[in-house]
Amino acid sequence: MTESKPYGWARKVQAGRSAKAREIDARRRAVRTFGKDLGTREYALWKRDPGRYDIEGIDTPDGEVSSAPEVEYIVEDEVEIPVVHLTEPIDGKPGGKCPYCGRSSWGRATMEFVPRGVLRRSRCRSCGNEVLFLEDRAFDWIDDSGEWAVGPVPDGTVTRTERRAQKAVFHVIDSWGVPELYTVWRANIGAVSRAAGFPEPVREQAAALLDSERERLSGKRSGLAGRFRR
Repeated sequence: MTESKPYGWARKVQAGRSAKAREIDARRRAVRTFGKDLGTREYALWKRDPGRYDIEGIDTPDGEVSSAPEVEYIVEDEVEIPVVHLTEPIDGKPGGKCPYCGRSSWGRATMEFVPRGVLRRSRCRSCGNEVLFLEDRAFDWIDDSGEWAVGPVPDGTVTRTERRAQKAVFHVIDSWGVPELYTVWRANIGAVSRAAGFPEPVREQAAALLDSERERLSGKRSGLAGRFRR
């Protein structure tokens, strides 16, 4: 592999660090390891936080590449943060192992709704690094604040009847566990909205989505009836 110019810069930076710092860094495997052909962006990330990133042959033994599992990253304020995908709904703590140190002790999480699901942000109690946990879930609408969402009723949620147009309203709560959930249908949306204190945009979106769901169900029933009409 051809060494890039930023690789030479990184070699000089590493040579200027203390012997103890180089020894500790070489023993620790970071989540991301850049190759010898790294670019200026990867070099800047490594220089800012060499404990978070490694460069092949500089702060790892020559030729060895980190075997950390592949995870997705997002960039916030020019810092890459790993995103751990969860296949099961979060119940209690964020769950999963820290991609930095491999442990699973987490601090208090903050939660928000994003187009791809429920996003929780927490810090590992062991190494102090921030990690994002994404619970994949589909929403029809999300408020700009990320605190309210409307979407399909989750599997296993008890509702009065499946044939009635219904949607679920989700709300962020400041504690461990699943989001606060309200199942609404045409007959109770007004009462539930008042009792739960839905903001006006949430009420409007829930009502509009319920109308659309009612039309869909009505069309499905009409189609079935037509098939069996003599």
